[in-house]
Amino acid sequence: MKEPSRQQKRALNRALFYLSQRSQTQKQIEEKLARKEFASDDIEFAIKKLKDLEFIDDLKFAKNYVRQSLTLKPKGKRRLFLELVRKGVLKDLIEQALEEELTEENEQERLDEVLQKYLKRSANVPREKIYNRALGFLMRRGFSYDLSKKALQDAMKD
Repeated sequence: MKEPSRQQKRALNRALFYLSQRSQTQKQIEEKLARKEFASDDIEFAIKKLKDLEFIDDLKFAKNYVRQSLTLKPKGKRRLFLELVRKGVLKDLIEQALEEELTEENEQERLDEVLQKYLKRSANVPREKIYNRALGFLMRRGFSYDLSKKALQDAMKD
């Protein structure tokens, strides 16, 4: 095996530095290295080495991201999907992570939790306005229209 060049080592060290700050996707590392004007061969070398060492694993990243998001600020499947796409995770890996980490019951629980908090905060809003506002809020959080509408109707029956 051929000894890596000085630039390849620099690219690898820079990538390791980025990963020491926080977990990142392959695309994020590639973009950051490209901004530092490393050659594509050097970037390719660094990415391959990091994958071999299992320092970069987009599926693991996606699963962790979903778990953390659910803990910190509950969101719907759609929003999580779009956020992971923006981070450069491949769509099939995102779908796999979402399938493994989310269930239908789990999503309904999150939606109910988010809705209850929203309704508490909006106690002073007239009842006529709350429905549309809450529906929009839930959809921006990534919950489906059908689930959001049903949960709202159930909550507003009182």
